[in-house]
Amino acid sequence: MLLNQQRKTAMARFYTLGNGYILQILAALSASLLEISDGMQYGWSSPVIPILESKNSPVKITSEDSTWLETIFLLAGPLALVITPVLVDKIGRHKTILIISCLSIIGWILIGVGTRVEILYLARFLFGTVSDIIFTTVAMYTSEIADKEIRGFLNGLMYVFLYLGFILIYSLAPSTPFYVPSVVAAGILLLQILTFIPMPESPYFLMKKQRYESAMKSLKRLRSKTNCETEFEKMKNCMEDSEHKSNIKEAIFKKTTLKAFICATILFVAQHFCGLSVILMNLYTILEKAGSIYLDSNTTEILFALLMLVSMITRFTTR
Repeated sequence: MLLNQQRKTAMARFYTLGNGYILQILAALSASLLEISDGMQYGWSSPVIPILESKNSPVKITSEDSTWLETIFLLAGPLALVITPVLVDKIGRHKTILIISCLSIIGWILIGVGTRVEILYLARFLFGTVSDIIFTTVAMYTSEIADKEIRGFLNGLMYVFLYLGFILIYSLAPSTPFYVPSVVAAGILLLQILTFIPMPESPYFLMKKQRYESAMKSLKRLRSKTNCETEFEKMKNCMEDSEHKSNIKEAIFKKTTLKAFICATILFVAQHFCGLSVILMNLYTILEKAGSIYLDSNTTEILFALLMLVSMITRFTTR
């Protein structure tokens, strides 16, 4: 009962935009726009590969090329495990998000103007790498700038924007020229860059770099108040404890770390072994072969993505 009351109170505070939440919400929304591009690229192969395999294809491909255009996106993901920690710790969360936005625009340009399958391979590999960086960095940035009362809700926006990306690519690709989805995605990314540039860096990153004055300024902007000394000291103490508490081996084999790692691994394996990625990347082909007599495959594909979006919104507004 008490927990439910606390959640209702937090939601009420969120909807009234009180207590300095406005900039936090805007920053999280701006960063999460990257997920629209990510969702469009994740679902890209479903409506686009049938077009590329058709007689009027703008880029001639074989059935083997089709398989690799899907697979290379997933194979590039592990590269992010090496790149992400270096980027977020060396240049910061804010700059990393901006760099990834620029790389994503380059990827969409390659797809939009590409006339050879090798160019599409390059773009898909690039997107496969940045996809995992996006997911990690946006979640990290949002968590570090947000008050605890709305932190979970703001992180949930990532998934809402992700499924919006699926709806966009499923809607645009079958009914517009080949380059149009690239133009739309690049436009969204440009909007993301322009709105995100003035947003503050994570105070946790600034504090980690011992830039305490900048960290305090960032925190005051995010909280929209001048009296942040208490929270600042808590953050500073937490940061110092995490740096001196244990060595790397102890940190890795801590009970809480192992528990989180096991849970994340199980969820990741279950997600892929249940065939989610295969379904999302081949939804049009699956529906086409199923031979529905009530709705065409393109419409059903869009309804499928809409159902995922509604389910996600329902989950985060009723929990």
